[in-house]
Amino acid sequence: MNKYKGLSIAEALLSNPTQKTTDLEAIFNRTSRSFNRWQQEGKYHNPMPKPLFHGTCYENVYCSYQLHSWYLTLPLKPKV
Repeated sequence: MNKYKGLSIAEALLSNPTQKTTDLEAIFNRTSRSFNRWQQEGKYHNPMPKPLFHGTCYENVYCSYQLHSWYLTLPLKPKV
């Protein structure tokens, strides 16, 4: 069961002070590979924030407030 069902992405991001990779996968309906790609500073003017802590088994911890601020800048803006 998706605990974020019925919430907007912004509401889901701000529902906890931190979010784990598995939470972000449920919120954005994407895999961790997408997050790694979105974090590439060389490719985007507005890359996704890096995790606060790197956990085991791809379970990184992100700051919800940084993610929310980044979400407001979407779509990603590729560098040309």
